[in-house]
Amino acid sequence: MAGTAGGGGLRLTFLGHQGWHVEGGGAVVLIDPLLGPSFGTVVQLPLHPPREVDVGAMPTPDLVLITHEHNDHLDLRSLARLPAGTPVGVGPLFPTALAELIAELGLAVHTLALETPYRAGALEVELLPGGQGAPLTEQRVTQVRVGLVGAPWVLVCVDTLISAHTLDRVARGELDPPALAIVANNSQRPPPGARGAHADLAHPVDLGPADGHRLLQELVCDGLAGLPGPPAVALCGGGFIDPLGLRAPFCFSDHPALAAAAQALDPRRRVFGPLPGQVLELRGSEILVREAPWVRRDEAAHAALDARLQALIARPEPAPPLAAVLPPGPAAQAPARLARLDAHLDALAAQLLGSPLGEAVLGAHRWRGAPVGPHRVALQLPDAGGGPAVQRLLDVRLARFVPGDLPAGELPARIPCGAVVHLDDLLGLFDGELLWWDLGGLALHHWSPPGSGGLPRFLCLAFGEGARPELAARVHRRVLDDIQRRPPGRGPG
Repeated sequence: MAGTAGGGGLRLTFLGHQGWHVEGGGAVVLIDPLLGPSFGTVVQLPLHPPREVDVGAMPTPDLVLITHEHNDHLDLRSLARLPAGTPVGVGPLFPTALAELIAELGLAVHTLALETPYRAGALEVELLPGGQGAPLTEQRVTQVRVGLVGAPWVLVCVDTLISAHTLDRVARGELDPPALAIVANNSQRPPPGARGAHADLAHPVDLGPADGHRLLQELVCDGLAGLPGPPAVALCGGGFIDPLGLRAPFCFSDHPALAAAAQALDPRRRVFGPLPGQVLELRGSEILVREAPWVRRDEAAHAALDARLQALIARPEPAPPLAAVLPPGPAAQAPARLARLDAHLDALAAQLLGSPLGEAVLGAHRWRGAPVGPHRVALQLPDAGGGPAVQRLLDVRLARFVPGDLPAGELPARIPCGAVVHLDDLLGLFDGELLWWDLGGLALHHWSPPGSGGLPRFLCLAFGEGARPELAARVHRRVLDDIQRRPPGRGPG
């Protein structure tokens, strides 16, 4: 019956990106659901492969788990489509301000303790700490152990490696090894010539012949080292399109092809690369692949996007101009905008100099073979409205950003750290008009000294949801207001 879970073994329906619908014994748990065609706050990122979820026909969840606060896992528009009163579980480090917004949707928010089993009907779930060493701020991530009570279970790794503590629990026999581990592919590699979210302007790295092999080693082997078995693996992640620049899938985002390559390299291990709507069904020692009737893939759009990627690989295009996320401010307000910018930068300078990035730029006495003066960080801020660009340089003698007039094209060769970002977008980050993810992955070019952690990491730590939850709540509040003005259809209660 539409909207009702059936019996049988454990079934995991892939929703796209890193979202999963887990069903077994008549119970349903949703993990990081993205139920619309796109996700995001200010910028909407289309999901890839494109698909449509019929929420009315989807078996209704008994519990929803939000593993962390990043906007590709917390999507208020998707949560608003669930029946009022649906329980939502978040981890103990989930920002309170964002949990309160989820509750305003009429959902019942519960903070779940780590390493404590919870029941949702016949399903048992447990939040586990994520492993360390992720490239950005993933320390709040909770991984998910889910399965039928007393039966083999599945580990949903969610953006992080398995923690040493979880591996130790398995080694001690406190946890059985998982039958299936779902790992996240966050490589987000653009085709040759394109600038991706992780590109460093001073140290450009193009696709190499061994990149795919290294990725498979990381996802299928290194990330699961220490687990006996070894368990079967399912790949997910990277399931979106950059709508401002690339407008094509990432390289290495074809998970069926990656899974086939991994399977050929190690025939002993079962590797799955599900498409949205495909169901991984655990039946004893077998894992069967089926289709969910309530998810419809757009095969024609999928093929067209893949063809665009192949065309970009075969014939690289020049990198497009830097995109702007927010509209430009009025020219008449330019003096006030610059005054706000400089006030924010005064506070930022002290924070930056006291960080690992600050230590790295202070120690960068030579750069690209030449001595470096007191200006160690550059911000080149074009005006999307066509006005003159603004340049600010961090003068370490003053511990302040000062006006600069260096040629913009020479900055990565002369200053050891910096960024190019539209003026109003940077102000929007400071003022809570957009999230770091609206900017860092889409509309910021940067460079940093090797081994410094990088300017994107510093900005994410300084302005991400964890450090500035009030700014994140301001952005999500506008999404919530829009939902309340134009309520989406909810699934059956």
